[in-house]
Amino acid sequence: PLDIPVFPSLGPMTVSGSGSISSGDSAYDSLLVERNSILELTGPATLVLGSLEIESNSEVRVDATNGPVEIFVIGDFILNSNTLIASTTLTPADIEINLNSDNVIDPDLEVDLDEVDFE
Repeated sequence: PLDIPVFPSLGPMTVSGSGSISSGDSAYDSLLVERNSILELTGPATLVLGSLEIESNSEVRVDATNGPVEIFVIGDFILNSNTLIASTTLTPADIEINLNSDNVIDPDLEVDLDEVDFE
């Protein structure tokens, strides 16, 4: 099980066009990066999300110059076509993504929560 930090939620967040989240600890009920949008995250930061959806042709850019960004997603984690989550330095260690959900739409379907498949 994940040890998910608890921070007061700032409610839902929608990024349309461009947006940013500055360094520090924050939580959102949901985060939606709309189609053709860019979200910039500045580290060091810990981000707790009820759900994360990145629509087609969108990016999440991480500036980890001052420290890495750690993301916890409690529910749905949805990456649509042509999406990108990357550090501005393209260093994988700058970003940690922790998923706590099975991401299955059908609640009657049993899944093994110990596995995550990216296809």
